[in-house]
Amino acid sequence: MRVKIPYWKYFVTAMLFIDFGCIIDAYFGLVSPTGLHGFVACYLSNFSRVFAAYYWLIYSEHCQHMRYIRYSIIKYIMLVPFVLISVFAYKFNVIDYNNGAYFYTKWYLVEICIIYGILLCSCLKALYKSFQRKNYQYRKEYRNLGSFFLYPALFILIQIPNTEIGVCPIISLSVVICCVTVFLSYQSNMISRDFFTGLANKSYMLKIISGKIHYHNDDLYLIMIDGLGFKKINDRYGHNEGDKAILQIAEVLKIAVPRNYAIARFGGDEFLALGEAKNEEFIKKIVEEIALQCRKFNLTNNKEWNVELSVGYAKYDKEKMDSILDFIDAADKSMYANKRKFYEALERKIA
Repeated sequence: MRVKIPYWKYFVTAMLFIDFGCIIDAYFGLVSPTGLHGFVACYLSNFSRVFAAYYWLIYSEHCQHMRYIRYSIIKYIMLVPFVLISVFAYKFNVIDYNNGAYFYTKWYLVEICIIYGILLCSCLKALYKSFQRKNYQYRKEYRNLGSFFLYPALFILIQIPNTEIGVCPIISLSVVICCVTVFLSYQSNMISRDFFTGLANKSYMLKIISGKIHYHNDDLYLIMIDGLGFKKINDRYGHNEGDKAILQIAEVLKIAVPRNYAIARFGGDEFLALGEAKNEEFIKKIVEEIALQCRKFNLTNNKEWNVELSVGYAKYDKEKMDSILDFIDAADKSMYANKRKFYEALERKIA
């Protein structure tokens, strides 16, 4: 499967600089070049590390949907401190010539702290956003961006006693590990997410359900949500409007369903929400909140159509349910019972 990473050009550029830095560091470890040869290699290693950090910062800010990063002038301004750090590395005695070879002095740690300190701010912002997001898929993405700093921080502590180039080129290695982790995370999201709505897809939801029925503390509930009148919307206003209605249902669920619940698009205009509750009253409140958010949307909706939902739920009963299909079927029957009530009430109203 082809993995499309958002803003891939920044990600790839950062990876290229990191790989180049690793090669230079490994070269120093094997050859220990001297003279002009060593000076150039030393500066190339320094440049690669600095610009890898810069491009990763741009990538991270784009992934966090920061509006200011869209402007090229902002990117150039952000580039200034990274360039100054690289250009004046020798001036500030970061790189020193000693006994025929070039070494990083203790000032090198100051440079590292500045570079990764800037990245740390972006990572902490991503972690903060991960706690604010209701959609658990987005929370996972922001956590991955936020944890980027973890590996370099640990490896910097290991490298503090070893400031010579080539002895411990492990900071670059740690960044490579982080990038690979992010890549694998996006690959996992490609498999598990419905990219139209940003929710989990059917196969991933089935996986979650199969795990939760074996391991849960409180009662496990499955809520099934189905759109009403979607064929009418598609036929009368077009499939583009039908797609907008599906997206609106997804937004309603993101607001109404607790953030610790898993939400998935099960297919077409059907959605599922899975979570634990101490009693049925809590689930009824979620159903009421879904209805409330629908009414709020319909009151402010300037479209010719409204969002109407049929919601049903079921509690998992290990004694009566032999498989997750029985669990889903129970929620489905509850939803269809409410659906029939809706259309019967509508017919009586028309009559």
